[in-house]
Amino acid sequence: MNAYYQPFMIFMLHDSGEKDQIDITKEIFLKENGKKVLLPEQVVLIFDEELRRIYIWKGAQSSVRKKFIASRVASELQNELANVANFHRCKVVSVDQGDEPREFLNSFGFSSMKLDMALEPKEMPKSSYSEKPTQKTDTSQRSKQIDKGKQPYKLRKPNKFKILSQDQKSRLDTILKSEIPSGFARQHIILGDNIIYGNVKSKTEIFGKIVIEESWSPVEGLNEKMIEFNDYKIRVYFDVNSSLIKAVEFLKPTAPEVLKEKIIDYSKWTVKELKAYCSKNDINVLSKYRKADLIKLVEDFNK
Repeated sequence: MNAYYQPFMIFMLHDSGEKDQIDITKEIFLKENGKKVLLPEQVVLIFDEELRRIYIWKGAQSSVRKKFIASRVASELQNELANVANFHRCKVVSVDQGDEPREFLNSFGFSSMKLDMALEPKEMPKSSYSEKPTQKTDTSQRSKQIDKGKQPYKLRKPNKFKILSQDQKSRLDTILKSEIPSGFARQHIILGDNIIYGNVKSKTEIFGKIVIEESWSPVEGLNEKMIEFNDYKIRVYFDVNSSLIKAVEFLKPTAPEVLKEKIIDYSKWTVKELKAYCSKNDINVLSKYRKADLIKLVEDFNK
């Protein structure tokens, strides 16, 4: 299930047609007949995957424009969620404050939220809420400021991530069906059309001297559907502004360095030192041996 879409979500609608997700759980929403969210001035979209419904709740004092565009916004949300893995296509149901369908009230255990008709807003002329305004207006920010001043809940940050495409859903399903090695648990999946780069080394002769050049190039000829990386250290680089993954780096453990054997120059030893070494290591020394012979005996012994 997509991490950015939850089984239960509520969106507040603005006059601009934008929607903001409300930071509220279903348990809190159900308290006190939903009064934390179902305000007379608001139009909200209530998505419940379990009920397979998207309810358009229209407050009695909400603007005519919000009510007018609510169906279009709900339809867009319906299509978005239908493309998310493990989500069903939900039915859109319109709910007017004070005239709520019995289905809506029973689903959440609410009672009707009737409002004095004297508080109903006056209808605006149709020309003032045309769906495609001819002039640019800066009403969206003002609308949000008005709404935020009245709401008793917090808004979630806008979702910057796109929903999964059909191809991505198919690839994700394939990954989730693969077995996990014993002793491991699936934590994260990097999904996308990324390119693997490898370190390519080449030798070049420059003025009679061999120079090794290194470059990072796309790896070609991969014929494996899945590659397991054992004992690798993995580092993920993020864009701090968008939280998108910029790159994933795999660090392979290097072989421990072999200590270089210390080369001893036995020619610098005295004859006495060479004979003592031979005696200690049971090397047979003849009386006729000179220093050069002793050095060769010691070197041959160490080989």
